[in-house]
Amino acid sequence: MLVTIDQANAYFATRLDTSVWDDAIDDDKNKSLIMATNIINNLQFLGTKVDPLQPDEFPRVIPDLELDGSTTPYDITIAICEIVLTLLDGIDINKEINNLSLISRSYVSTRVHYDRAVYPDYFMHGVTSANAWNYLIKYLDKSKITPIRLSRV
Repeated sequence: MLVTIDQANAYFATRLDTSVWDDAIDDDKNKSLIMATNIINNLQFLGTKVDPLQPDEFPRVIPDLELDGSTTPYDITIAICEIVLTLLDGIDINKEINNLSLISRSYVSTRVHYDRAVYPDYFMHGVTSANAWNYLIKYLDKSKITPIRLSRV
């Protein structure tokens, strides 16, 4: 696990709207940190792991970003914490993608109609937070990530 409860507490102490974290029990906090780390570990990053056998994608050596592998960048800690907030808040990436593709729903005289041909990149790569994606993007190996575009036919 890349972020501990104590590290997450320190981050959330500097951020607004953290009641979902503050109200969670430690077991749920640990589970969400593990799930967020797993999401991060499924992405393709620049550079190489410090130890090829390490279970997590960080720490890593990324010469172009002047990362020597001695620590995990704070941006990664922030990204994990931002993902944790969405997970604890009940965001399910599969449900969100299904909701984005809603074509029509009506109730009495109210009608909702979406036809999204393009989904956000962060959703398509399993990341539940746009804010987290913004912290991750500079570490991602864009040559190994093919943009995924889905469209309804």
